[in-house]
Amino acid sequence: MTDTDQNLKSKKKKSIEIDSFEVTDKVATQIIKSDEAKKYYGMITSDVIENHPIYLKKSFGNVTIRENFRRANTAIVAIQREHKKYGRRNSQWTLKNLTLSWDTPSRNLRQISAEVKKKEEALFEHKYKHKTNMIKVLTWEKKLKDLKKKPMNHDNNLARLKLELKVEKEKVGFQRGLEYIEGALKDILILKKCFDDIVKKHGLQSEKDFEVWEQKHHIMRSIRQCIRDVRQTGKITKGEQEFIEQWGGNPSYMYKKITEYVNKEFNSNDPSGTMLNEFVNEMAEEHKDLNRKQLEYHGFNPDEQIDESLLRKEAEKQEEKTKESSNPSK
Repeated sequence: MTDTDQNLKSKKKKSIEIDSFEVTDKVATQIIKSDEAKKYYGMITSDVIENHPIYLKKSFGNVTIRENFRRANTAIVAIQREHKKYGRRNSQWTLKNLTLSWDTPSRNLRQISAEVKKKEEALFEHKYKHKTNMIKVLTWEKKLKDLKKKPMNHDNNLARLKLELKVEKEKVGFQRGLEYIEGALKDILILKKCFDDIVKKHGLQSEKDFEVWEQKHHIMRSIRQCIRDVRQTGKITKGEQEFIEQWGGNPSYMYKKITEYVNKEFNSNDPSGTMLNEFVNEMAEEHKDLNRKQLEYHGFNPDEQIDESLLRKEAEKQEEKTKESSNPSK
């Protein structure tokens, strides 16, 4: 055999052991090298897959199942790099433009609180699941250590293999779950920044602020839905008319004003939502006191819409502390 033949055979063998995998995007073409793939080798492969005869059968691409496992393993390594960029539930854009898209600051702060609470509970569960799993691993590793001191007969060897499999599964499972944990942590920090931005613009919201803002929130939500109805069907739905009546509005007046707006919007050359937001705010301001008459109609005192004796005072106290800390001369 010539040196050339030997080199070709060596290269072929190396390519079978671990294939390079080419990843193409808009920026560049990146080759995942064999030595880097070896670092992650075994992600979905194992000594069983490597050595069991069933995986030596021919598969697609005219190669063995084992070889396709190896190729897929290398592909996973390449794509996993990208997954770290996307491995969380929401992008920053999604959080700020879709999740936190309410018209009022109190509603957005409430949404932030709900989102953080969900992630906090998930992290809490992860904390104790991790501790439980680590206790299992330590227990199994102790048993493995004891087994190694015993003669390696069939039963002891089988017990050792079972324990090693349990330990590997727990450790790999925890490692794989870390990506989602990192995503949750990142989301919490993004939400905290959104929280700070809202508070900086509107101030820290108390429970009373939330109650006051709720009226405007529901009126603005109603107006936006009516606009969508008129755009879509040329009329306001029966359910939305009922909602308008509940907060004290006049559906016919609302329809007239929104029809005028939609016609104006249709003839506009402005691609932004500025005109819509301005109209919604103007309408909400015009309708903000209508519910007082509705409350009187139902037998409630409109001057006592909020029972302040039932409200929490933490926000006001925190706001005072913030002011004091920012003004040390007092």
